[in-house]
Amino acid sequence: MLVNKSKRMQCKITSLDRGLRILSILAAEKDGLGVTELSRRLDADKSVVYRTLSSLMMHTFVEQEPVTKKYALGLKVMELASKRLRNIDLFSTSKPFLKDLARQTGEVVVLAVMIGDVLAYLDREEGVGAIDLTGGLGQPVPLHSTACGKSILAFLPEDDLVRIFRDKGLPAITEKTITSFSAFKIHLAEVRLRGYAIDDEETYHGVRCIAAPIRNHSNAVVASLSLSSSTQRITPANLTVFADLVRETAAQISARLGYGDAVEATRSKREASVVNL
Repeated sequence: MLVNKSKRMQCKITSLDRGLRILSILAAEKDGLGVTELSRRLDADKSVVYRTLSSLMMHTFVEQEPVTKKYALGLKVMELASKRLRNIDLFSTSKPFLKDLARQTGEVVVLAVMIGDVLAYLDREEGVGAIDLTGGLGQPVPLHSTACGKSILAFLPEDDLVRIFRDKGLPAITEKTITSFSAFKIHLAEVRLRGYAIDDEETYHGVRCIAAPIRNHSNAVVASLSLSSSTQRITPANLTVFADLVRETAAQISARLGYGDAVEATRSKREASVVNL
């Protein structure tokens, strides 16, 4: 009796393992696979693989293309993945990364989001050498002069930019603020090209800020990560060192939010970078 029960359990585990392996294989195949190829990769009999596929199809984890008869991931997989990604909270996901960057650099690190057409700080961490900046959490922040704002605006359609600035324009916050819309569009193109934005005393005198966009699982820019310090700390000579750290941290947060291409060539040698700060 116990032997038969053990065999049934082993059979269920084997079937589950086979089903999970099928899902993993199909996840890497854009055009799907036929049962023959799946059987070859699994080193299993076609009839056994077909039965497993039938079970997966019954629960919509797998679907079959009616013309080619190839199998691909079904809607249930997408549904479960979508639910998981939607439940990943931006605030709690970003928090340890903000703390780590503030600890490494000793500076002010901020997480900002767009609420409608308004930019607001969602979270903030301060390192041991952080400067005192005004502007509390949840308070509106200038869009066009801050690195946070520019790193989000750079990835909006031009129609949205026109709508946002049609009435209020681009008022001067300091004498360095960009106030021409045509010049601002050129500036945003540079932000897209290098992957980060700079606020060079455009919001506060004597303060430089670097920000990079944060993306979610659907490739949408949902937030911005910034690092601010005095112009004596962030200089033209070491600006790219700070920028690499900001981009890498934003990429790590994006990866945790499901953005597949986030951790890329922006990864710097962090130990060497910190030494040179």
